[in-house]
Amino acid sequence: MFVEIALPIKHQGTFTYEISAKLKPQIGQRVLVPFRYRVQTGYIVDFPKSISFERSKLKKIEEVIDQQPIFSGKFFKFARWLSRYYFCPLGIVLKAMLPAGSKIETLQKISLLSQPNKTKTDDPHYKK
Repeated sequence: MFVEIALPIKHQGTFTYEISAKLKPQIGQRVLVPFRYRVQTGYIVDFPKSISFERSKLKKIEEVIDQQPIFSGKFFKFARWLSRYYFCPLGIVLKAMLPAGSKIETLQKISLLSQPNKTKTDDPHYKK
């Protein structure tokens, strides 16, 4: 099964991902997807019947965040209109339309260890 995901980035299109049938996605739900070197929050906007490129190039959705869709059909119609009218990517429009407390930010964490086989707690400079 394929899904079109709108990401809140400066790119006018959507991205196609593969999703397992056990996740039961719906249009309007937020998902976590791998994008470049991090995991990004995106919004399901469509279910394409077919794709025009190799299936082996598709990445899989990692997790569906919401139990129920957070966007209705009228909401999506308005968001698409805003996106076209203001020439703003759909993912950015959807993110801006969410209430303040419901936004999930994507973080990239990188940590260096003094020795590759040691953990942070083995490091004498690590404070709990």
